[in-house]
Amino acid sequence: MNIEIPPKMEEEILKHAEILGRPPEKVVMDFLWTRFSPPVKPKNFKPHPRPKKGEKTLKDALKDHIGVIHSSEHYRGGGRMAEHSMAKTVEEMEEIEEYLRKNRIRKE
Repeated sequence: MNIEIPPKMEEEILKHAEILGRPPEKVVMDFLWTRFSPPVKPKNFKPHPRPKKGEKTLKDALKDHIGVIHSSEHYRGGGRMAEHSMAKTVEEMEEIEEYLRKNRIRKE
């Protein structure tokens, strides 16, 4: 199969290949393979088992703490909720992990 590539697209492929330090043909083939290859399951693939009835999960532990905020929302004291949210999220996840370990709750 021969594919004619428009000049502008070829230029972008060449730039990308140079950045990656790879031949442009390999870059294009990798993209095509990623885009069109069939999905492959690992040989020893086993789906995660469903929790047993009555067994607590991570979802159960977080049910009162999951939600969405708008970055312009304020909390008491006037600060914006979204400020430093990643640091808060990491700190909260560490607390949740500790809670799960202490209470032997399995992650879903």
